[in-house]
Amino acid sequence: MRAVAVALTAVVLTACAGDGAAPRAGTTEGPASLSATPTVSAVADDVLVKAALRKTRAAKTGRYVVEGSTVLTAGAVTVRRAGEYDVAAGRASTDSTFIPDPPDLLRAITGKDVNAADLRSTSVVTTTKAYLNMPAWPAAFRGRWLAFDAGDIEQATGVAADFESAVFPPMLDMLRHASPSTTADNDPAVAHVAVPAGYALLALPSSSTRKMVAAGLDLENLGEEVAVEVRVVDGLIASVSFDAKDAYAAAAAEIGTAAAADQISALPTSIEVTGHGKPVTITVPPPSKILTKEEFERLPRG
Repeated sequence: MRAVAVALTAVVLTACAGDGAAPRAGTTEGPASLSATPTVSAVADDVLVKAALRKTRAAKTGRYVVEGSTVLTAGAVTVRRAGEYDVAAGRASTDSTFIPDPPDLLRAITGKDVNAADLRSTSVVTTTKAYLNMPAWPAAFRGRWLAFDAGDIEQATGVAADFESAVFPPMLDMLRHASPSTTADNDPAVAHVAVPAGYALLALPSSSTRKMVAAGLDLENLGEEVAVEVRVVDGLIASVSFDAKDAYAAAAAEIGTAAAADQISALPTSIEVTGHGKPVTITVPPPSKILTKEEFERLPRG
């Protein structure tokens, strides 16, 4: 079952980070237009952000680009996910890529000849299942999808998967827990809030925090907060960004992996959201395209 476990890890890296099939060519928009009207408000930033979150969720649909980087002394690895979601339909999709800088950084980290292009994946998430396809799979796999339910992922990784909450991007949903922050600047479109570290860490586009949970970390009682910047345009959330390095270090210290965390100099993470309320098309793979876990194990490699 090792191959299935590896594929399940890919699902945790993609679907359970709030993602799911790649957007059709040309459907994922870029950052919010600079000509859009910034939201200027006299209310507290956390109140403004929560109101924008409600409006964003009420729009039901959206497209997003998530970028999360792990900055090390030897370089940085960035996970980039372009996707879309439909809250009413209970579906989300994403196309994930890994960008090492320098290009041979993955080999330096793992000690193996890892090609970042081979880590690309496409996933679809519904409220009950996740589906995964990787273009680097052998020819016999291509065009077919591995399907998993929450129990499959929990059994393989030791971490519970909540697909229903993953449909709406976790980097947005974490703002439900926003509180006032002492940080401020002169940009009226940027709100500064604090979010409990546990929610921020689980929103990272990485499985590392979930491994911490599997190791017994109690994120709810971590006692740390993360400073978060939220750009609000036309009363809607346009972007969210934060650096979770300090919170990650505190979490690592709790489970005795501080030495590994010390190698990380920054964990900048951001999401840009566009197309609020605009139609999206997220197609669940049909039964004829489903690759069972037993078939996956039997198919030849290479």
